[in-house]
Amino acid sequence: MSSRFRSILDRAASAGGPSRTARSAPRVVLGTGGSGTRAVAEAMIAAGVYLGADRNRASDSLAYKPFLVRWSKPYVAESGWVQAVERDPGADVTPPPEITADLEAAISRQREGIPAEDALWGWKNPRTSNLLPALNAVAPDALTAQLVRDGRDMAYSKNQNQLEDCAAILPEELREAPLPVRSIALWSRMNLATAAYMRHLKGDGHLVLRYEDLCAEPQLHLGRLLEHLQIPAAPEVIERAAEGV
Repeated sequence: MSSRFRSILDRAASAGGPSRTARSAPRVVLGTGGSGTRAVAEAMIAAGVYLGADRNRASDSLAYKPFLVRWSKPYVAESGWVQAVERDPGADVTPPPEITADLEAAISRQREGIPAEDALWGWKNPRTSNLLPALNAVAPDALTAQLVRDGRDMAYSKNQNQLEDCAAILPEELREAPLPVRSIALWSRMNLATAAYMRHLKGDGHLVLRYEDLCAEPQLHLGRLLEHLQIPAAPEVIERAAEGV
């Protein structure tokens, strides 16, 4: 066990767990589809975080599926929030009330079956990144982490769902480019916009973690991520979760 990993565990133990306010806040994992967020979600579940009763094989929370299917593609295409944040991370990108109402309903579905009202909870579904202004409007206290995988892997991945959703924000000159070129252009634009927007809102309260770092030192970086999300976890829990990375 590395000294850096041990120092993270020691800090988490001495902190005494999250405050009551932090316990009620959702833990939300962001990232484009295929970026390795499943490993993070499974570590959260192992640490006792409720990620919903209905999840798919990638541990995506399916309570959000109706909301994301309805709004993900049109909102990215029509709201202009990505372009606005590129110009100014503090731009006013407040979403319309019908979107926030739908997200509130999705959160209510997500919390059905939660074992206790003050249990740690959250969700992981990559399309959440497409609707960040709605997340901020409904859950401004959310504790967030963003997983970023090497764009070359993403460009040649079989998972191109985000490209389908967000093709409208590609530069005009790339609309007919080969798929890997379009994919990596979108990967760059969405990850930069996500990081800029969330860091403007939260500063160091938003964690960006490279998937390759997680793979290289899984215990260290899972411990770092769980600490950031204020999720207490015993060393043996992190060690078991690291085996699945």
